[in-house]
Amino acid sequence: MANHTPGPWEAARLKRHARIYVDVSQEARERGGPRSIASVCCDKSQMHQGEAEANARLIAAAPDLLAACEGCLAYLESKALSINVPDSEANDAADMTAAVRAALTKANGA
Repeated sequence: MANHTPGPWEAARLKRHARIYVDVSQEARERGGPRSIASVCCDKSQMHQGEAEANARLIAAAPDLLAACEGCLAYLESKALSINVPDSEANDAADMTAAVRAALTKANGA
C-alpha cells in the first residue's frame, strides 16, 4: 500500500475555470512532491459552486485530519485503561475510539 502525498495541501480556484484544484502547498512542492492532488468540478449543472468549494476544502484538509485522528486514537487508547469514568461515558469513549479507528482504516485503505 502506497502512502499519500505529504501535506500540507491547499484548495484554489483558477479564474474562469469550472474546477477547484487541490494542490500541495509551495512548501511541499519544494520538498519534491507532485503539484496536483485533485480537481473538484463546480459546473452549475453538476454541483453548486459553494458545495464544490466545501468539498475542495475538505480534501485539502485531509492530511491534517489524518494526523489529528491518529493523535486522537493514540490518546484515547492510552487513557482507556487509566481513567475511571461512569459506564455511560465509557461507552461514549469506546464508540468514539471505534469511529476514529474506522475512519483511519478507511483512510489507510486497510
